[in-house]
Amino acid sequence: VLFRSADLSTDFFFRMAPDATFLAASPAVTRLLGYEGREIIGRSYYDFVHHEDLAVARRKHDDLLSGGMPTASLRLRRKTGGYLSVELSSRLRRDELTGRALEILGLVRDTTERAEHARELERARRDAAATGRSRSSFLANMSHDLRTPLNIIIGLSQIIRDQMFGPVGAQRYVDYARDIESSGHDLLDLINDLLDLSKVEAGRWQVEEQIGRAHV
Repeated sequence: VLFRSADLSTDFFFRMAPDATFLAASPAVTRLLGYEGREIIGRSYYDFVHHEDLAVARRKHDDLLSGGMPTASLRLRRKTGGYLSVELSSRLRRDELTGRALEILGLVRDTTERAEHARELERARRDAAATGRSRSSFLANMSHDLRTPLNIIIGLSQIIRDQMFGPVGAQRYVDYARDIESSGHDLLDLINDLLDLSKVEAGRWQVEEQIGRAHV
């Protein structure tokens, strides 16, 4: 009766004795692991757990017998070879009068797609981090190339503003030179901030004592 409504489910339902021996399994066990139900009945659940996941499986089983309702992520062996990543949820059924453990009711869900999605997200995260480091490294290395022409623009605008080589004629040109210089300083400050931040991200920040300021 327990599995009749679950015949078409992709999840594998089971019943186990308190000692982790399979008592019954829904038809989905064949779709997930390749075993017929009769092939696993009477066998220990631990016979199918990947050896690297045995410690987790035993700890979760102990938690269940202690009154918990644990969920475990582990790998179960397929009949044809290899292992399936699953999530196993279970609960313990007890005798209502004595409280004695009678059986374990559980569900096994295939998490292969979820695990692959998680791996894809992790790969994307690493790629994004690598891209960010490359960008920061590029900007940090562009320090000289960006600052030098801007300093030249500022220097030449100061020469025009101060009319160092003679009058420039109309006062408007002097005002333009002053605006060029002011805008150049604003842009240089912005570039300095961006480059300093890029050097921090690229791991190239160095602090030097010079008139109480940190320089890169």
